[in-house]
Amino acid sequence: MAGLTRFAGPLAGLAAAFLVMQQITTGAFDSLEAREAAQDAQRLRIGLDGQAEVLQVLGATNAVSPHSPDAGHVPRASYGQLSTAR
Repeated sequence: MAGLTRFAGPLAGLAAAFLVMQQITTGAFDSLEAREAAQDAQRLRIGLDGQAEVLQVLGATNAVSPHSPDAGHVPRASYGQLSTAR
C-alpha cells in the first residue's frame, strides 16, 4: 500500500492536467467546427441564391417567349365562344 500512495499525488496531477487540456482542446475544436459550419452554410446560401436568380430569369424569359409550350394553345371554350360570336 505504501507504493500505491506514492503514485497518488502525481496521478492526481496528471488527471487534473488531462481534464484541463481536454477542456481547452474541446473548446477550440468546437469553435473551429462551428466556424466551418457557418462558412459552409454561407457558401450554400450564396449558391442557392444564384440558382434561384437563374430560375427566376428563366421563368420570366419563358413567360414572355413565343416558343413556350402554352403560346399557341387556345382553350376550347374560348375558341368555341369566338367562333360562335361572329
